[in-house]
Amino acid sequence: MVRAMTSPELEALRASIDTVNAEILDLLNRRLRLVEEVKAVKERQGRELFNPGRESEMFSRLVLQNEGPMTEQLVRQMFREIFKLSLAHMEADPSRQLASHALEGESGKR
Repeated sequence: MVRAMTSPELEALRASIDTVNAEILDLLNRRLRLVEEVKAVKERQGRELFNPGRESEMFSRLVLQNEGPMTEQLVRQMFREIFKLSLAHMEADPSRQLASHALEGESGKR
């Protein structure tokens, strides 16, 4: 028999999810700062920004590290998006990024 969650139980779970979401956001921002450092090194060394071999290594490592309940497919799907957005961030023109952030900030004030 499945017991229905009481409102306090549900609220506690939702609060935990909110906490995890904030932790994920912090980690993604930390990752993006590292990506910016990688970009600087690669530019100094004249290397291509995208390295498919490195991406493949990261996928393999993540799949091996996964203890569930995420499936391999979900791990790959989630990290594919993270990798794609990280590469887009690396390839972006910083002057255009600053302009778009300024516009977003202005629209949020209205």
